[in-house]
Amino acid sequence: MKKNLFFVLCAALAAMMVFTGCTTAQSAKDFCQISVEGESTVKVAPDIVNFSIRVSEKAPTTGEAQQLANEKISSILKVLGEYSIEKKDITTSSLNFSTDYSWTDGKQEFVAERVSQQVNVVMHDIDSFPKLLDSLTSKLTGIELNSVNFDREDKAEYYKQARAQAIADAKSKAEAYAVASGLALGDPISISEGSAYISTNRISYDKVMMASAAPEAASTASEVPSGELEISASISVVYKAQ
Repeated sequence: MKKNLFFVLCAALAAMMVFTGCTTAQSAKDFCQISVEGESTVKVAPDIVNFSIRVSEKAPTTGEAQQLANEKISSILKVLGEYSIEKKDITTSSLNFSTDYSWTDGKQEFVAERVSQQVNVVMHDIDSFPKLLDSLTSKLTGIELNSVNFDREDKAEYYKQARAQAIADAKSKAEAYAVASGLALGDPISISEGSAYISTNRISYDKVMMASAAPEAASTASEVPSGELEISASISVVYKAQ
């Protein structure tokens, strides 16, 4: 009885192995897979410029230094208002109080109290940005203009375009591989999104501010080309092919 039972189990196991092997072989004949990467870049003109303005004032007392900083910030806000920049687009990003010291013969000596403040600004009229720059440099001294960055306010539609073009690029590559292999391209089996990003135009403004303040630049308007932004997308697609 035990021998018969053992024989039956072995026969059943062998049948399962043969059946599984046939299924795998048949699946391999049904289709193969073509994996490709699709990429796309959409170029678009910027419509906003982000930048920060920093002031730093020192005086014998903190109160006096703060008063000087407040006056300069007030002057900056007045200039920004002349270019229709709304209050909601101006944000204080830092406000610092510190003490300046010097060292003489190994001894620390008090120099002054310092107050620094920085505001971040979003300007929607980018065509007027060069004029704003000239106004700031002609009416104020001792300010720093940093992190100038041209960007696009609403990028959703351009990301959508980039993704659609990346899909088309992936399909074009898959069709080329299928034709070269003598296969017919089928439907996608899987779609995985890769990276989607925008390359903004960031400008270091130390040299521009120095040029704007130079005597020979007094009668020449500043020129600040905004260039183009690149919105890119990549995608991975696996297609069925027969």
